[in-house]
Amino acid sequence: LRNIKDVYKKHAAELNAIDDVTKRSDLLVEYNVIESVENISETSIVQNAWKNGKELHIHGWVYSLETGLIKDLKVSNSNNSKMDNVFRFI
Repeated sequence: LRNIKDVYKKHAAELNAIDDVTKRSDLLVEYNVIESVENISETSIVQNAWKNGKELHIHGWVYSLETGLIKDLKVSNSNNSKMDNVFRFI
């Protein structure tokens, strides 16, 4: 739960400005997925897979229980080329 609290804290001003609890929760979920794509990409396991030529793609998608649809958040990684050097293991 620590990660979701960090995400909430990072985006608190925007989230707290939304009165509708469902919309606020949906946006928090989206922010959490975006942060998760970044965090997963920064792991040594994923970076080693990329280093070893594995075709690994990390996508940020959200499944809506209400609509049954998947929303593509247009955030993905397939290598560490855009990653800040401080997070690179390889």
